[in-house]
Amino acid sequence: MGKEILEFELKADTDTAKKQVNRFEDDIEGFRKRIQDKQAIKLSMNVAEIKSQIDAVKKEIKEVEDEDVKIELDANTEILKQKLTRAKAELRNYARTGDKNISVLGKLFQGVSQDIDKSRLELIKLGKSTGKLDAIEKELNQINQEFQEGKLSVQQYGAKLNSLQGNIKNTGGAFSGLKKTLKSTAGFFIAGLGLAELTQFAKASVEAFVKFEKGLARINTVANVTKDEMEGLGVEIKNIAVQFGIAKDELLETGFNISSAGVEFENVANIMRLSAITAV
Repeated sequence: MGKEILEFELKADTDTAKKQVNRFEDDIEGFRKRIQDKQAIKLSMNVAEIKSQIDAVKKEIKEVEDEDVKIELDANTEILKQKLTRAKAELRNYARTGDKNISVLGKLFQGVSQDIDKSRLELIKLGKSTGKLDAIEKELNQINQEFQEGKLSVQQYGAKLNSLQGNIKNTGGAFSGLKKTLKSTAGFFIAGLGLAELTQFAKASVEAFVKFEKGLARINTVANVTKDEMEGLGVEIKNIAVQFGIAKDELLETGFNISSAGVEFENVANIMRLSAITAV
């Protein structure tokens, strides 16, 4: 029974899902396997259960004469409908991405952040400058901030992302993953899709950027150096973070403590790197 319910729930959505999966080069075989596994069946049964509850409440409404009771039952119906919408979304998300809480767009957005870190690590391994990547990340933060401030529509955001990926030139393959992910994500927004995911992602990205900048500014309250010098330390912190798997917040705190101890600014990054090496 569970399989039949699942197939019914996904029938109208399958063609669209397949197109999206193909467009973004996802694993179509993985999609097919997921819609038949135990977790998918469990999620589909949850959808069926909520539907049954809604039907039961609707039947009760028809049989009740007390208006106050009807009002209460109507309210319960609306709550159940909201639960049903969420349950269906979880089912679709799981079938498409393997995680009930992550939509296709959510997965792409996660990929943007992950690919930036991967590109940074690859460049470090190759012994190449991260300057171009730093510029890309800075521009992406600017685009997110402009959207967050209401200066860009969804389509304009997509166009800017597409323009950004179009300007990325591969450096030994270090940027290939990031370029592909940005291009895939841009496609959604050029088509005018994904406002909710975009709003959430832009907000989180801007908040993370602001938090990082505040951490650098805190260091500069004791270091008292130029903006360019502080930006350089920011790049070093990002590089150390991806190279040694240490949280940026932790490195910012370490940088502040080192600077507060009176260490010359030009030695701060080296001491942080040595500390990271010994900590691993």
